[in-house]
Amino acid sequence: ALGRRGLPVHLLAVGEGAQRADIARRLGARATLPGAVPQSVLTHVYASADIYVFPSETETFGNVVLEAEASGLPVAVRAGTAPAQMVRAPGIDGLTIASGEASDWAEALAPLVADAEARRHMGAAARRAVLDHAPDWREVFEADLLSVWEKMAGRTTDRPEVARAA
Repeated sequence: ALGRRGLPVHLLAVGEGAQRADIARRLGARATLPGAVPQSVLTHVYASADIYVFPSETETFGNVVLEAEASGLPVAVRAGTAPAQMVRAPGIDGLTIASGEASDWAEALAPLVADAEARRHMGAAARRAVLDHAPDWREVFEADLLSVWEKMAGRTTDRPEVARAA
């Protein structure tokens, strides 16, 4: 839809999703579909991107959205999903799109695709939001992992709960 508007877009989709063959057929040379890539390569993928678009309606957390934001990318996600919680100020640090229709996504993305300065500002805001709100590794370890490991080891420790960043 963006290409039909004359915007210079190229899709880079990493992974082995069920729609990969259909995307290749429909977009041809306007898409690069490398399949699964090692984690060590993802930093280069994020660094080479301009916008991270994640229309999934079923993702339960959206770690990839956090990774994209931490890499300084503006993100576009489906409103009302778990990844949408990663966009704290829609329109400033990312886009949340209510519809699942390609035309609505194209409408929302077109201004960002056309304006490199807007992408830089939104990407910088996304990175700041992640750095300001994401829990650090110690918080994740203490809140999510340590109690499970202690329980498996048959021990418990009286420890105050760690308050996670909201």
